[in-house]
Parts: sequence; structure tokens; C-alpha cells
Amino acid sequence: MAQKARILIVDDNKSLSLSTALILKHKGYVVDTADEGLQAIEKVKERSYDIIFMDIKMPIMNGVETYKQ
Repeated sequence: MAQKARILIVDDNKSLSLSTALILKHKGYVVDTADEGLQAIEKVKERSYDIIFMDIKMPIMNGVETYKQ
């Protein structure tokens, strides 16, 4: 059986990201979460992801700035 995608969810709304992560994990995906852009950048440096779901409006570093980094 093929391994399902590794997913990173980046959102400052913790309840939304944790709920989404729980659903995706239940479906068999490997899921990590980050609360803000700088944390997301560190996670991407540690491992690669097949899919990243990222909020655009976040404090400190928004989703567009995070993507550019």
C-alpha cells in the first residue's frame, strides 16, 4: 500500500488546524501543524511536505511572506 501524503497545516487558529489535522490523520495522512510562519519555515527545513495548507492572514509573518521564504 502506498504511503499517503505528508501534510503541513499553517494557521494561527489553533482549533481549526488541530481539527483539520485530526480529520486528515484519521484518513491516514501524516500531518504536522504550525501556528505561524516562522514555525512553518523551521518545520519545512526539518522535512519535506507533499502539501501545505497555509492561512494567508497571520500575525508576525503572513502566508505570502512565509511562502516567499
